[in-house]
Amino acid sequence: MISGAVVGCIVAWYALVLGTTTVGMHRDYRSYGFDLGIYDQGLWLLSRFHEPFVTVMGRNLFGDHSSIMLLPLVPFYALGAGPNFLVIIQTLALAATAIPVYLIGRHFLPQPWMAVLASTTVLLYPTLAWTNLEQFHPDALAAPVLAGAVLAMLNDKWRWFVACCVVLCLIKEDMVLVVAPLGVMCALFHNRRVGWSVVAGSVAWTILALISLRWLNGVGSLNSWRIPFGGFGGLLRTTFTDPLEVARYLVSGGRGFYVVQLVVPVAGLAFLAPRFAVLGALVLASNLVSTFYYQHDIKYHYSLLFAPIMVIAAIAAVGKLRRSDAQAGAVVALVVCSLYGAYLWGPLPFAREPWPTVTIPAGERSDVNQALAAIPSGANLAVPYRFLTQLSHRAEIYEIPTPFAAQNWGTFDQEGKPLTDRIARLQYVLIDHTLTPAQQEAWARYRDQFEVVLANPTLTLYRRAP
Repeated sequence: MISGAVVGCIVAWYALVLGTTTVGMHRDYRSYGFDLGIYDQGLWLLSRFHEPFVTVMGRNLFGDHSSIMLLPLVPFYALGAGPNFLVIIQTLALAATAIPVYLIGRHFLPQPWMAVLASTTVLLYPTLAWTNLEQFHPDALAAPVLAGAVLAMLNDKWRWFVACCVVLCLIKEDMVLVVAPLGVMCALFHNRRVGWSVVAGSVAWTILALISLRWLNGVGSLNSWRIPFGGFGGLLRTTFTDPLEVARYLVSGGRGFYVVQLVVPVAGLAFLAPRFAVLGALVLASNLVSTFYYQHDIKYHYSLLFAPIMVIAAIAAVGKLRRSDAQAGAVVALVVCSLYGAYLWGPLPFAREPWPTVTIPAGERSDVNQALAAIPSGANLAVPYRFLTQLSHRAEIYEIPTPFAAQNWGTFDQEGKPLTDRIARLQYVLIDHTLTPAQQEAWARYRDQFEVVLANPTLTLYRRAP
């Protein structure tokens, strides 16, 4: 009971620190359209029974990713929820990951104190806190569910195990990369029927999800450009014809150091429990192969699931040691390395480079509040990136330079081009000093269609001229 209460206090501390930080980011105009504004506008549209066509990115919310597990959040938007609600939900989910990890520790480790210390390491793991501060991503919901699935499997709770696997698949179409290995592990070591059913079900769902993406956006998956050597065929061909070139690629661009950053926080113990560590094999392969550098940088959500996977593997490895003093020493080493990894590469308050606390000056805040208050509810508008989430509860809102010059919009076939039909529907444009010269040039072509409504030292608000 005492150990459980300690874990509860640690979880509450994490939630308080990171929750306060993320809410403060939104308050100080440091929350952005990509990706918090995307999900905020999409859920708001659904709560009003509108098609969730998110103008921030130019796609249907579910034509970007098949994140069906967002639907339970829609009723809260009908009651007035917004960006702060999303970042708090994300924080609570990530904090809760320590609870099933603690229970897994109780399964493998002989002493409650060992399980308590081991569970704290998942909250210290750098990718967890970085994901917490990276706006909002549905992937965050997967961390506690994945740990819960492992816990259910270890305790032969097959209904709970299947339920967790279903939830994981509904979070995002690429969760098959971890659900399928989890099913294989279940089939080989626990329950053959349930395990192979999970593998087959996750693969079938992923195929259906990819088909639905094509139906909703007309293209399908928008991430094929991330495959090197000209696409999947080129990658496969090069693997057989020039494997050294592929090997050189896989250690380039900081990828080798990325793997070190994943291993050091768990003292390398995960290698001693390969049955659990291999759950992250497909995710690691996907991240290392990708040309998109976010996928091999621990500061982005693509690496989140290594937090529960690596820590659970480390706990299982400690549990394999026969002597109690060796187990105690391994747990201490795990905690020390986790603290060291968090200090070196994490954003927590005690880190070498903690997440900066920035409070905008009172005068600037007054200027911004004045301008935002002057924009009518529901008006179509274009705004700089740092104000979008303050105004995203409307049918049409764009992150400048869009729609004057499309950027990361639609299926990327209009990049740099004006979206003339959408420009014609714009009612307001908000301009500040953060616009780049190219963005200013794109806006300047249409400035004569608008008149100044409000100007202060920080912002200028334009309204379509009569």
